[in-house]
Amino acid sequence: SPTSASNFSGSVIIASDDPDNPEFTITLGGTAVLASIIVNVTFVSFPQVAVGGSRNATVTVTNPTVVPVTISSVQFHRRGSNKVTFADPNDPFFTASPSTFTLPPNGSKQVLLTFRPKPPAPSPDTTAPFNLPTPAYQLPKKVKTDVIFVVSEQLGVTATVAAAAKVKPDVGITGGNGSWTGDRIDLAIDTYDPNNDLTNAKFVFFNEAFIELFRIDNTPGVPDAFHGIAKGVNVPLTFTFTGLLPFETSLKFLDATIVDGTGTTSSIRFQVVFQASKNGEGTISLIPIPAPGYSTVPYRGTFGPGFALPPIQLTPRNK
Repeated sequence: SPTSASNFSGSVIIASDDPDNPEFTITLGGTAVLASIIVNVTFVSFPQVAVGGSRNATVTVTNPTVVPVTISSVQFHRRGSNKVTFADPNDPFFTASPSTFTLPPNGSKQVLLTFRPKPPAPSPDTTAPFNLPTPAYQLPKKVKTDVIFVVSEQLGVTATVAAAAKVKPDVGITGGNGSWTGDRIDLAIDTYDPNNDLTNAKFVFFNEAFIELFRIDNTPGVPDAFHGIAKGVNVPLTFTFTGLLPFETSLKFLDATIVDGTGTTSSIRFQVVFQASKNGEGTISLIPIPAPGYSTVPYRGTFGPGFALPPIQLTPRNK
C-alpha cells in the first residue's frame, strides 16, 4: 500500500527451528505509480432550468496511466457568496452517474452530471452573514459549484470542473404557521424570492362560511424586510396583527398573498384551530391547509422570530 510514487524494496525474514536454515529471507520489490485522471473540460454550463426540473451535461474522464485508477467519489462543492457561509459545502442539487468507477490503463468513461434544483428549505438563520447548514437553504438565480472527481483525498489526486447553472425564478410561499394570543396574531410566512424584490403582502380574513370579515390590501415595510438578505434564501417573514378581540369567535380562515416586483403573486390559506392542552387551557394556532391555487407545501420547522414588520393595527370595518 504505497503512499508515494517510487521504487520500493524490502524483505521478509522467516525464523524457524531448522538448524540448517534458522532464517529464510524473501526479497521484495515494488513500483508505485501515482494515479491521475484527466477530464475533457474545465467548465460546464447548465442552461436555465425551472425549480423541480433538471438539466444534464456529459463529461469524459480519462486515465492516462499504465495502472487501473478508481474514482472513489464525485463531490459537488457550492461556491458561497460573501453573505453566505456553508457549514457543509456539499451541493444537494447536483448528482453524477456513475459516481464511483474504475478506469483501466489508458481508459475513458463518460459521466452524466445532472442539475436538479429543488425548492429551498426555510432558513433557520435570519441574520447576516447567514451561516447555513446546507446549500439546500439557498437557491439563487445563478449557481456556481465545483465538481470534484476524487481518486484519493489523502494523496491529493483529484480533478475539478467548474459548473455554472441558471435557475428560473420560482417566487412563492413555501409554508408557514402562526399563533393567536389575546388580541394578537403572529403569522410567519416562509417566502422564497431569488430577486429579493417583494413589494407587498395582502391578507383576507374569513368567517366559517368564507364570508369576508375584512381585508388588508397594502402592508408597509415588506420591501425593507428583504433588505440585506442573501439572494435565494428562503426566509420567514413575520407579520403581527393586533386588535383582533372583536373577531375572536368569528375568524376561522386567513388568506395571505405576497407580490413581487413583476406582479407575480403567491398565496397560502390558514385555518384558525383551537388545540386543547393536557391542562385544559389550550392554544389557538394557524395551520396551513390545501386550497385551489394556494401553496400546499407542508411547513417543516419551528416558528422563529423572522423579520418583524411594523404591527398592523386592525379595527372592525366594512368590506
